[in-house]
Amino acid sequence: MNILLSCVGRRVYLVDYFKYELGNKGLVCGADESSFAPALKNCDKSFIVPSVHSNNYIDKLLNICIENKI
Repeated sequence: MNILLSCVGRRVYLVDYFKYELGNKGLVCGADESSFAPALKNCDKSFIVPSVHSNNYIDKLLNICIENKI
């Protein structure tokens, strides 16, 4: 099972928790509008997305989910 954490920001602890629980059974993907978000470094895959206020934010998340089987 792959999961996507949106607006991951500084939530390194959350990424690490999900990675521990998933073990080798899936990927933890993270999305944020800033490439400087610390938690992105701990994700198996990371994505830069538009602001949550952007009209295409949801479409971008949906595309990420489809392409990565989330």
